[in-house]
Amino acid sequence: MIIRSDIVLAIVASFQLLWTTEALAGRDEVMERVNLEAFSIVPPSGPAWKARTWPAQFEAGRLLDGNLRHTFALNAREYPPSPEPVESLQGLLLAIQAATEKESRNPARFTLTNYEVVESTRLALDCVEYRKRWDDNEGLKAHGTKLIMVAHGLICIHPQDRYRLIEVSYSYRSTTGSLTTAQEHEGVRFIESVQAR
Repeated sequence: MIIRSDIVLAIVASFQLLWTTEALAGRDEVMERVNLEAFSIVPPSGPAWKARTWPAQFEAGRLLDGNLRHTFALNAREYPPSPEPVESLQGLLLAIQAATEKESRNPARFTLTNYEVVESTRLALDCVEYRKRWDDNEGLKAHGTKLIMVAHGLICIHPQDRYRLIEVSYSYRSTTGSLTTAQEHEGVRFIESVQAR
């Protein structure tokens, strides 16, 4: 099983959405599910969100409080099929912990300051839940203000095809490292929408 700890790259790519895609204009109603290769999710709704989809990935992003440096992103990304099936949540948990430890020893733009990885009972799927927090070193250098990035997500095993995994998360970057209750609810609703197809 190969678990890459490149959630930071996915988050940064989502922030780039804010300048490269069109808004989900006029979509205030609940949208239909978006089907990826082996899983599906319910995307956010509303004109503030900008999104794009590939066969195995969905990204959406928007500004928080109209500030270009304060962003909120949603990501769903299927991993390529694993060379061997993921037999246990414990094995998945250990692989994620090892990838996170490796990430924390190699800080570049982002310095991992806190993380928690646990088995999740949030969904009917076998999932590992994580919460990670980074300092954005670029923000401090460029603007003299430290930015904090937080990601909360699930990595889930497909119940009928244990070679397939999905990572679904929400993340945000701001000077406070926090969201409003409504924004937090929106992120949780997104990650809890994941289903196997």
